[in-house]
Amino acid sequence: MKTSWPIRHQNYLTEVELRGLEGYKSGRIAYGNCAKPGQIARIKLKYARGDKEFYDELLARFKKRFGEPDEWQGDPFQVIICWKWSLRDHSGNRIILHLQHSMDEEYKLGNSVKLTNMTLLEEERSCYEREHPRTAEDERTESARKGRRKPVDYERFIPR
Repeated sequence: MKTSWPIRHQNYLTEVELRGLEGYKSGRIAYGNCAKPGQIARIKLKYARGDKEFYDELLARFKKRFGEPDEWQGDPFQVIICWKWSLRDHSGNRIILHLQHSMDEEYKLGNSVKLTNMTLLEEERSCYEREHPRTAEDERTESARKGRRKPVDYERFIPR
């Protein structure tokens, strides 16, 4: 629990780092802290093996266990290869499963899996919003910020 911290822009979740899992390079677990404190909402694991052959074998086994993926979420050049499954658990919770292979050096290289209980995530978000309502001032400030757009000097954003 020394590595636990609230997730930025998702204050209804706390994340803890996992270490020392055989076969995995790293991992994180996010758990709720409002509606169902301590209940796991998301698991992200980075496999120790980052090669494409390992990914292909995992993908074949995922398809065998969970069926064909529901959605492609990689990029068109296949620098990032990501498949998404939308599932239901025994309690009827909506579960999202991602299997990803990345060759993008600016992203995270290697193979990873992410499992998210969307039902719990939404319960946690709703609970947090009920307990921390936005004030009218917050709404006005955000609305004013969005409406106050100055002309853009695009030259500032283009390398010379």
